Amino acid sequence: MSMKIGDILTLLAVVLLLTSVMGFILDRPVLISYVTSDSMTPTLNKGDLFLINPFSKGKTGDIIVFKINGHWTVHRIYAETSEGYITKGDNNVATDQQDNRNSAVKKEDVVGTVVTIFNKPVKIPYVGIYIQEFSKSTKNLYIAVIVIVLGSILLTG
Repeated sequence: MSMKIGDILTLLAVVLLLTSVMGFILDRPVLISYVTSDSMTPTLNKGDLFLINPFSKGKTGDIIVFKINGHWTVHRIYAETSEGYITKGDNNVATDQQDNRNSAVKKEDVVGTVVTIFNKPVKIPYVGIYIQEFSKSTKNLYIAVIVIVLGSILLTG
């Protein structure tokens, strides 16, 4: 039994949708996220949608997704110490840990690394801007999720 391109795209859309809903429920990114600041410019720009490898905790030079000061952050591992990772946005002058404002990022606090091909992040520009605008209203987000789930069910049926 061979799958058609349409079947593969539908399956991919359903997987991404389900992981997005799961991430929304868990209050953490799962397989995809988007950039909300200019701290990683030019590598990742504000509004870029990117893929996350949840099975990787990263190594020096990798871009990781982690929570710091109550916010999900995507920064590069600048160095590794016995306490954890020292992180820094590519466009930032200082590390996140300068002046002891933040402690080193522990491996267990990393939700994954940004997926790269030939050391370039896999990203879709501007999509995050639309997601951020749309998700300002939780009601709109719930409606969108329901419509997408129903649409996916109808397409696969």
